[in-house]
Amino acid sequence: MTDKALFDACRKALKLAWISGEKLRLEAEGRLLPEDVAGLLDEDSRLVAALSDDLPQKAVLVRRIELARAALKRGDYEEVKVELLVIEKNWDNAQHDARIVKRSSDGRKGGKKPKRKIWAEAAVGMLRNNAGDATKEQAWLMLPDAGSAWDVETDAADYKVYRDGDKIVGVNTLTHEEEAIAESTFLRHYYRKGQ
Repeated sequence: MTDKALFDACRKALKLAWISGEKLRLEAEGRLLPEDVAGLLDEDSRLVAALSDDLPQKAVLVRRIELARAALKRGDYEEVKVELLVIEKNWDNAQHDARIVKRSSDGRKGGKKPKRKIWAEAAVGMLRNNAGDATKEQAWLMLPDAGSAWDVETDAADYKVYRDGDKIVGVNTLTHEEEAIAESTFLRHYYRKGQ
C-alpha cells in the first residue's frame, strides 16, 4: 500500500470518527445533568461491577465512568454529558447481551466465552491496509513487534497488538489482560486472503 493510500485511509477513518463524535456531542448537548452526578457515577460503578466479565461492555463502561469522573473533576460539564450518554447506550447494550448470555447458558454448567477475538479482527483491518497484495506469510511478518505495537480500538476496549514469535498478542490497555492467538489460527481464521 502506498503512503498516499495509507494516508487517505487514515484520513477517512478520522473523518468518520469525528462525525460520530459530533453526532454524539449534539445529542448530549440537549440533555440536562442530574443534580448528583458523582452519586450517579458511584451507583453506575456498583451496577457495572455486578456485570459478568464476559460482557465486552463491562470494560467500556468502567472506562467511560472514569472519563466522566475526570471531566466532572475538571468542571467540563459538556464532556460529562457526553460520557453519561455513552454510558447509557452501553448500559442498554450490556443488559441486552446479559439476557442473551443467560439464555444461551441455561442448562449448562457455565457460560460460553466468544471464540472470536474482536481485537484480532480489528488488527486484520489494519493489516489489510498495510499489506496490499501480500501473501499470508508476508502479511504475518508485517505485524509489529512489541516495541511498536499497534493501538487497536474496539467497542469493548482498547488494545496493544503485536507479533511475538509464532503468535499475535492483544493486551487490554485497561485491564492489562493478555490474549494470544497462534500464527496458524490467525492466518487461517482471521486473515483469509481476498476477504
